[in-house]
Amino acid sequence: MHQLQQDDMFYEDRFLESWAGSIITNPSTAIVELVANCWDSYATEVNISWPDPKKNKQFSISDNGKGMTKSALQFLRELANLLMPFLT
Repeated sequence: MHQLQQDDMFYEDRFLESWAGSIITNPSTAIVELVANCWDSYATEVNISWPDPKKNKQFSISDNGKGMTKSALQFLRELANLLMPFLT
């Protein structure tokens, strides 16, 4: 089985570190977490589009889950901003 490397994923060198911190350190784990998030939102279908630098196509993932409301997302962002000084 081919293990995903950064070159396969078509993203910046420090993308995972910038967006996921030290929790997720490799592309395979990141994808597993994204799919798990889809399942957590009661998705019954998950679509993964793999990157293709020749077509300037980036990685994307979508699902038919319930997701969260805009206000819930805003609340979580505000909470994360409040907690960030204690986590670093």
